[in-house]
Amino acid sequence: MNINWFWVIVLIVIMTAIGFTVFDNIGASLAFGVICGGIFGLLFSGKKQTKHKVD
Repeated sequence: MNINWFWVIVLIVIMTAIGFTVFDNIGASLAFGVICGGIFGLLFSGKKQTKHKVD
């Protein structure tokens, strides 16, 4: 699976910003941003390989 790392980093930054608005604790905000952003970034930015059928 090829991963576009730009979108992973963008989602980590976005989730960290959301974490700072939701949580009062800095550690919880950073953990939320890195974990959720990393997971969603890997899921959404992975390029799916297409299977070509040969007839």
